[in-house]
Amino acid sequence: MAKARTVVGLDVHAKKIVAAVLDVETGELQYFGMTADIDKTVGFCAGLPRPVRVASVADTPAPAWPPLPRASASFRLLTAPC
Repeated sequence: MAKARTVVGLDVHAKKIVAAVLDVETGELQYFGMTADIDKTVGFCAGLPRPVRVASVADTPAPAWPPLPRASASFRLLTAPC
């Protein structure tokens, strides 16, 4: 597995998602708030500089991420239980 260029931490809630995005090459850390629209969040992660690694802590179970098969070529998702 290639080392990540971009690392994303997602804090997923029923009405909002907060993403912390680290550019590994520059060390820049940015925060983004978005609605809990899974398709838009998957698109956001897929549009980041590759390779991308995404970790998620969610108050909803992992099946709330149905678009993942479509986006699996764009990033790797790791989920952690609450």
